[in-house]
Amino acid sequence: MPDWFWAAVVFVYGAVVGSFLNVCIWRLPRDESVSHPPSHCPHCAKALAPADLVPLASQVLLGARCRYCGIGISWRYFGVELLTGLCFVALFYRFGLSFEMIANALFVASLIVVFFVDLDHYVIPDITVYIGVALGVIKDIALIVQGQRSLWRPILGTSTWVPVPLSVVGIVLGAGALWLIARLASAAFRREAMGMGDVFLLAAMGANLTPGQLAVAFFVAVAVGSVVGVALMLMKLRGRRDEVPFGPMLVAGTFIALLFGDAIIQRYLQAFALARAS
Repeated sequence: MPDWFWAAVVFVYGAVVGSFLNVCIWRLPRDESVSHPPSHCPHCAKALAPADLVPLASQVLLGARCRYCGIGISWRYFGVELLTGLCFVALFYRFGLSFEMIANALFVASLIVVFFVDLDHYVIPDITVYIGVALGVIKDIALIVQGQRSLWRPILGTSTWVPVPLSVVGIVLGAGALWLIARLASAAFRREAMGMGDVFLLAAMGANLTPGQLAVAFFVAVAVGSVVGVALMLMKLRGRRDEVPFGPMLVAGTFIALLFGDAIIQRYLQAFALARAS
């Protein structure tokens, strides 16, 4: 089968997953079960029929309104389904139809929940972090078993090698570095500068990214956060002391690092080598 066929299949699966993510985005910050009760209209509480739950199509055909009460439904639901499908397709073209692609797709799905929940509620659900860490460790073990990644890591400054999975190194680097930055920033500004949810999110990122990719993700997150923060202040939507959720920036950086992190690192090293040679 040609790649476009499998890309279409992956997109459909992604849209279906996106439909479930909409449930998670709505219910997790409200401490509601994601499985019970079944999907229902948030306005009239009427249980939705299967015809009301077809990803992308149902909302368009119903004109973004509830079939039963006629109240409008946010187009965000459509957007999350479309975004998830497109993200899955991008991962398919990057990793092919493989175990690594599936693991990364599930991780990105958890990140999409983080993006919208943190954007709305300034909180990162614990379950998304646990899932992210578990997926990273499982992917790491699978790559080690397949011979695509080594279990052994050198101790810095010595010739001694120890059996430590790369995902564990990433967890320590990610969470530890951001925790230190958060503590220093809090001491400098004399107020809480960053929530622990961001620190735990870095642990999940570290479990799924190589150290180089993690550095790219964090750099992109800081760059995007700076641009967004300045833009919000210029538009007078935020003041200097107003909080801006950092989770969405980390999510954006992680996705870019998954797709392009290795290429970015290679280009950087090539430019650095040329600079030293000149």
